[in-house]
Amino acid sequence: MQTILPITKGIYRYLLVTGLWFMATGISYSSDTTIKIDDFSDKYYALLEIESRDDYYSYGTLSMYEKSTGKELFHTPTLIPTSALDDIRSNIKELPYGEQSMIIYEDFNFDNIKDFAIRDGNYSCYSGPSYIVFLAKGNNFVKDEDFTGLAQDYCGMFRTDLEAQRIYTMTKSGCCWHQYSEFSVENNKPRLEKELSVDVSNPFYISRETIKIRKGEEMEEEEVHYLIPEHLGEESVLFTFLIPGKKRENDKRMYLLYENDHLQYFFIKDASNEIELHYPDALAYDKGEYIWEYDPTPDKTEEETGLGFTRPGAAYRIYETDREVGIRVKVNNKMYDIKGDKFTQQGTLRNLTEKIGELKNK
Repeated sequence: MQTILPITKGIYRYLLVTGLWFMATGISYSSDTTIKIDDFSDKYYALLEIESRDDYYSYGTLSMYEKSTGKELFHTPTLIPTSALDDIRSNIKELPYGEQSMIIYEDFNFDNIKDFAIRDGNYSCYSGPSYIVFLAKGNNFVKDEDFTGLAQDYCGMFRTDLEAQRIYTMTKSGCCWHQYSEFSVENNKPRLEKELSVDVSNPFYISRETIKIRKGEEMEEEEVHYLIPEHLGEESVLFTFLIPGKKRENDKRMYLLYENDHLQYFFIKDASNEIELHYPDALAYDKGEYIWEYDPTPDKTEEETGLGFTRPGAAYRIYETDREVGIRVKVNNKMYDIKGDKFTQQGTLRNLTEKIGELKNK
């Protein structure tokens, strides 16, 4: 709880110099407000001098002092929510969007010496909290541009893992693009080790994930797409079944969807929803370079409904009978029959005439 005392600047300085500072979390004098903050360290304390305020934020200068000598270590512009002035607390990091305090005191560069991050504004993504980082150097603290960049260019303050000696950041654009980065510390500088970008913007039921991983001095990049079944509409899934593998982790699943006014085929890993084949892909659809071959009539050997398409080097036919479901794939004049589990079947191929008819001329 803070104690606010009416006091002149002269008396304030006298109390501070002579050590008669009453252990209060804040002091008010004249038209300004100076608040002492000492909940973060046994060695240091801070003085926050408020210079202006509005209904939302208070702006001023934060000065850091050494308790044993009263020596000023550094000072920097800062801001704090006005509503928090009556209860200032340090070392709060509710990442990524929760409360983040004005002072964060912890080891950022993994040298077993705690450093400071001081909030300087709302300059991170979407006007989120941003920080200036001061690294411990001898008996002083020195502003570090590289670590400060990690607290300015992403969403709020970064997260540290002392055991793994890793730093983690997150940034975003809108609802549907996020980027997660992992840094090590080498020669006292953050070094990007891994970066994951996730885009579910268009279409919203496919997650496109781009992964960059450091291999020596280079960053290797891989792109993986995932189907998001929970983002599909209630009427989107026309036909689906499981293709069992020798082990559960090897199970596959086929989806035939009608989304965005066109028919789509997905062959995915059932455990992770990673897409192994998507037809037609976005490029083929945009160019109109695709065709479905629908056969709702029985063939010569059994009453089978089939839906086929061709890609470079292979022809595919999804089939359904009263007893079986599966996919036949013809590659280099060899036919492979990938049998599905009839008991996992949902939907049917037998009512697609209207939708396929709409697509034949595209």
